[in-house]
Amino acid sequence: MCSNRKPSGGFTLIELLVVIAIIAILAAILFPVFAQAREKARQTSCLSNLKQIGTGTYLYMQDYDERLFVREYAIAGDPVYNYQVWNAKRRSADSSWDLNQGILQPYMKNYQIQECPSAKSLPAGTTTTTNLGYGFNQTYLLPSATFSAGLPFITAPAETVFMADTAILSGGTVVRFAANWAPSAAYPTLHGLHTGGANVLWMDAHAKSARPTFRTTPSLSIPAPQWKDANIGDLIHPQYPYDGGVAKTLDGKPLEDYYYLLQKPNS
Repeated sequence: MCSNRKPSGGFTLIELLVVIAIIAILAAILFPVFAQAREKARQTSCLSNLKQIGTGTYLYMQDYDERLFVREYAIAGDPVYNYQVWNAKRRSADSSWDLNQGILQPYMKNYQIQECPSAKSLPAGTTTTTNLGYGFNQTYLLPSATFSAGLPFITAPAETVFMADTAILSGGTVVRFAANWAPSAAYPTLHGLHTGGANVLWMDAHAKSARPTFRTTPSLSIPAPQWKDANIGDLIHPQYPYDGGVAKTLDGKPLEDYYYLLQKPNS
């Protein structure tokens, strides 16, 4: 007898497995691309933040004889706040920070630009500021609570670091940090969190990406490979690599700190 049954229109098991395998392969190819595209957008937003901070800083300096704000400012007699830095005021009662009360806030009018969007998931470190992912050149530009440099002190603003994406390792964990140290400091701070690159704001208010140079010796008792894995290193001029400040110095300062120095060689 002849069967009158029509062939089934469904997938066979083999066909279904092939389709699933193709989808899995496409997902494996496309998901990293999407992740890179999202990170590229965050990097662009971070660059925009830094440029706006640079513009706000220049507006501030126009009002204060071309000098920068001080690194930290203790507020005497204020019943609410006991401390102020560039991006916030600290409340006396609980040591929390008000991001609308920073020294630069009247010139920026937007506290959200003070945070790198790629650093939001990082925990805050134990420092004296709000740890929003940007650290300033504390080694030479703002070395104390009483000294602030200004344009007359800086011979090459376009080659002098102002702020950058910054972090350190604390107990093996990447945490946000308030200062961006020069390479001669005890530990690295330049954070290449944007697919290996760090955004840097320079003293002429332009911003661009740079890749960290990684150390080969331990820092903070943490092996060098862990710092490299965390993409935390130093900003090094190719003409002035690490030498420990012995062979190449300018007025007693190591030239490996070239991008942080206020005075440059042959200036």
